[in-house]
Amino acid sequence: METAKKYVLTGLGFCEMLFFSGIIYGWAALVYVLKEEGFYSHLCQNQTMQPADEDIATVSCVKQDAILNLIFTISSFALQGSLFLFGVLFDNLGTRFTRLLLHILLVAGFLTMLLSSPSLPQLLFPGMILLALGGGQFIPANIQIGNLFKNHHTTVISILSGAFDSSAAVFVFVKLGYDGGISLQTSFAIMIGITALFFINTFLLMPVDHIRLYDLPIKGHGNQDDEINNPNDETIIRDNQEDSRREAETLKNETFPTLKSCVTSPSFLLLILWYSILQLRTVYYVGTLNSYLIRVTNEDDKQVSHYTEVFSYLQLGSVFVAPFCGLLLDRNKFRKGVSRIVRGPYADLQDSVTGFVGTTTLFVLFSLINLIPILEMQYLTFVLQVITRTYLYALAMAILPIMFPSRYFGSLYGLLSTTGSVVLLLQFPLFLLTQHVFDDDPLVINAILLFACLLTLTLPIYLFVWTKRKNNEIASRKEKIGLDNEGIDLSEPWK
Repeated sequence: METAKKYVLTGLGFCEMLFFSGIIYGWAALVYVLKEEGFYSHLCQNQTMQPADEDIATVSCVKQDAILNLIFTISSFALQGSLFLFGVLFDNLGTRFTRLLLHILLVAGFLTMLLSSPSLPQLLFPGMILLALGGGQFIPANIQIGNLFKNHHTTVISILSGAFDSSAAVFVFVKLGYDGGISLQTSFAIMIGITALFFINTFLLMPVDHIRLYDLPIKGHGNQDDEINNPNDETIIRDNQEDSRREAETLKNETFPTLKSCVTSPSFLLLILWYSILQLRTVYYVGTLNSYLIRVTNEDDKQVSHYTEVFSYLQLGSVFVAPFCGLLLDRNKFRKGVSRIVRGPYADLQDSVTGFVGTTTLFVLFSLINLIPILEMQYLTFVLQVITRTYLYALAMAILPIMFPSRYFGSLYGLLSTTGSVVLLLQFPLFLLTQHVFDDDPLVINAILLFACLLTLTLPIYLFVWTKRKNNEIASRKEKIGLDNEGIDLSEPWK
């Protein structure tokens, strides 16, 4: 693919992810507006309300908070739970079909949200679900763009993942528009127009089928990602890296000939545990943020609005955080010396251990600070929430092509998300426990989630031990038969 077209496609894919893919995770900003509008305020009629001339977004209403949280829980489940089905559809029916379907769902979702009102609050359920279904499909449809970049494959995936995380900030602009006099209906009408504009990309640049990892120029031909100072040395390095990548993909295809063989592997099962627990941790925080802020500010509307906006603005930071995750995984590909030229079949997987350990550590720190009921500490938890959530989704997307054959990416990421979505359903009963058992104090639930986060260290520990053992086996085999790296018998190295 031509260099200009490749970068234009990447830019458009980034914008699509930024506008739509994870829009439902901006719920903390949207729910503030919904309360201002009076959605489900009739459930609060038996409670003591503020005077009519004051804002009602900060009134503590158990029933209203519960049903709005239920909408967020169901839509989050819909996004994550549908990815397996849509992943299978994407793997089998291709890019164009997937994109046509997602645009239909997005338009239907924004239209349903436009038609919702305090007298028809039930439309929030199908509206948010449709936005979740349509936005989530951008993940398999656009993450494949990373396959256009050889040495920067993981970094590009991480950047696109960062756009997914930052799309949560879309609803803060809806809130700002609302504060400036723009109605919710107008905002959703604008989003319908933006959706229609990006629809053109489906036919102009995106392929009908897929962008495969090795639909790339043959060694020594075509455009390269990096400027080369020494053509001879760089050509040798590039050729060896290309051979190493192709060999690793071939070995993965031999070891995992079916989707079932991938799903039943210990590494995938531990990845599910890691992903599900950490996602529950971050979604519980987002789902309870509004009620938590109301509690710690003593129902001060100005402070709740201020902290909600700060939280939503910071979601845009995912765009800047995500590339560091990709660079962390790709770091050893650019080191000078032998390690840059010769990379074994476990090198990329071994590099990912640092990312998993770092992400879990940040989640533990985030959970610890979240136990402190001091309002000003929320600034720090907001920053940590952005970093942890960005690394969570970036690693989940980037690690699957490293662990398993790339042709199963859509199905595996979909299955990972679907399994995680089942665990995500616990968010609503945890919210109810917080409300009814712990008197709106999330301290106990946050402590439980802190210990749950510690369990996710099992994945990087397993990967570290496993890759070390396999590397030792290769070294022993090399010493025994006296062959260099290209002469090693690497049959079934991934088992």
